[in-house]
Amino acid sequence: MTDAARLADDDPVTLKEACTLFLRGVVQPDTLREAIKAGKLSAERIGRGYCVTRADIREWRERCRVNAKDQGFGCNPQGPAVKAAPPKRQSGSSGTEVVNIPLAAARISLQKLKEDSRTTSRKNTTRR
Repeated sequence: MTDAARLADDDPVTLKEACTLFLRGVVQPDTLREAIKAGKLSAERIGRGYCVTRADIREWRERCRVNAKDQGFGCNPQGPAVKAAPPKRQSGSSGTEVVNIPLAAARISLQKLKEDSRTTSRKNTTRR
């Protein structure tokens, strides 16, 4: 086994050594092999096996990094998060359907557009 402190960024090591030295055993050589086959990890083919460098592993890890999701959303993602109040139910013996106001407004607008729309071509009265 090689000492990681004495390795340069471009010194090739086996996949097993890379897992131990650079990744502290978090992943197995098979994981690195699959990343190489998928084109996600650069490697060298030396003999029958693959070799990677510290720089290769560093670049692969950067590509695999998952950034934290933004906490904000909507039109003002930087502003404080505001929780919407739950829709109120009407009183009565049975549950009343909660109306989606923006959807209802869009449907009304669409219906008006359909009604106001006139045909632009003359009516075909001749038979063929």
